[in-house]
Amino acid sequence: MPLKVKICGLINKDSVITSINGGASYCGFILNYPKSHRYIYDISKILYLNKINRKKCKLVAVLVNPTNADLNKLKPINFDYFQLHGEESAERIKEIKINHKIKIIKTIKIKKKNDINNYLQYQNIVDLFLFDSYGFEKSKKFNHSWLKSLSDSDIHWMLAGKIGIDNLEKVAKIAKIIDVSGSLEVNKKKDNKKITNFLNKVKKINYENKKKYSPN
Repeated sequence: MPLKVKICGLINKDSVITSINGGASYCGFILNYPKSHRYIYDISKILYLNKINRKKCKLVAVLVNPTNADLNKLKPINFDYFQLHGEESAERIKEIKINHKIKIIKTIKIKKKNDINNYLQYQNIVDLFLFDSYGFEKSKKFNHSWLKSLSDSDIHWMLAGKIGIDNLEKVAKIAKIIDVSGSLEVNKKKDNKKITNFLNKVKKINYENKKKYSPN
């Protein structure tokens, strides 16, 4: 399976289009967390998402303990996923899935190795797990190798937490989907050159892996 990328915390249209054209599989938007410098306070600012060619890229609304009012504000945009980044219970997630008929990404925050098992309470409820640090908008590091035990599991998951072009090859040996944000910024703004370079590196890794494992 080739490495896939979610680019999170996107704000402006140019960076979204750069991400999609570069081959990103997911684009994420911070929509109810004002503490983040990536917060989009007005849903009308991204209405263009309904009109652009998203190709195979999935659009993700990133939310922290969203209220029903928060979720209803998102109706004008055709999102593919809600990513729940707070302390949402399994019952709350079921309620959101039923009411909004949408796929769910649930973030599992990792501080120590045993935290990985917190995904079990949501198993068979969510569509995709994101294993991340406790940093919220401030990406923090944790031992990605703890996730190696999930590599052969049947759960669908992605990995975040201080991922950049410098450690991409190492991370690609652990996860098949990665979430990246801060390493693609300059002065807290997404940099299109960094996005392009990162996605090109992903393509190179995928090409080399395909070549390595293809029969002669």
